[in-house]
Amino acid sequence: MKSILKSKKILLTALIITFIMAGIITTVKITGSNALRTTAKQLSLGEKYLSELKYDKAIVAFNKVIEIEPRNMQAYLGLAEAYQGLDQIDNSISTLVTAIEIAKYEYETNDTVLDSSVNLYVKLYKSYIEIGNLRKHIILYKKVII
Repeated sequence: MKSILKSKKILLTALIITFIMAGIITTVKITGSNALRTTAKQLSLGEKYLSELKYDKAIVAFNKVIEIEPRNMQAYLGLAEAYQGLDQIDNSISTLVTAIEIAKYEYETNDTVLDSSVNLYVKLYKSYIEIGNLRKHIILYKKVII
């Protein structure tokens, strides 16, 4: 009789653990998919604001993407473009430099990042030309070309 009770306790414990694990897995999946949807929505919103020349709103949208997905190159490119739209070239350059540092790491582990890296360097190069910082412009040019 004691062995039957012991078996029932073990079975009940196993069921409880299974339900708890299923709940945890479901929560993680739901949270992850919500983050992906939010990222896509904010990227789309940021692009929309850029096209409407609402740069302040674009900055907010792209920063939300970066909070959720700190390695999202599209968000950094959009953020830099929004800063340029507001003539905040220093912020644009800082954003691009940060993105390039992330891209360098990503490139070492993922070959598909190359296109984004090229876009980042081109935008940074143009920003240095725009502010007339020829020294930085030449250093960057040599770094990319050589």
